[in-house]
Amino acid sequence: MKNMKKLGLVLLGFLTLLFVLPFLISMSTYLEQAEKEVSDVLGAPVGLKKARLSFLPTQHVSVSDVVIGKGPAATAAELIITPTLGTLFSDQRIIDVQLKNVVLKKSALAVYNKLTHQNKKDKAPSPVALRNLSVKHLRLNFSDTKLPVSDVYITLKNNNLDSA
Repeated sequence: MKNMKKLGLVLLGFLTLLFVLPFLISMSTYLEQAEKEVSDVLGAPVGLKKARLSFLPTQHVSVSDVVIGKGPAATAAELIITPTLGTLFSDQRIIDVQLKNVVLKKSALAVYNKLTHQNKKDKAPSPVALRNLSVKHLRLNFSDTKLPVSDVYITLKNNNLDSA
């Protein structure tokens, strides 16, 4: 009975730590570094307003008010990155990405085109592999076309499209 109480207290302490720890970690320094690195990769200015780390119910980083490009070319109300737990300490981490309330303008196609046509021969393998991409409430804001708001779900296997 005493062992069960000790185990219960240890478990309660661990859960409390998982709940409190994200409030003690300042994400602002990581946010500035992430803005710079993503801007370099995309070749367009990137703005990230606020980030939050969470361990419960799953470990993830949530970034609010994402802005890409001038004008801006693309915006997202929220970006959630969830790493696969089994790959956290491996050479290549596998992540799932969820975007919410995304607005893409026609100028975002230039950013996408530049990203997909970068010279891959000179680059080392990416330390991150995307497994699932979920876009909820995607709105294409092209001045000459009216398209309905839609949701997009993409699954990748070995960095190749598996299903969409």
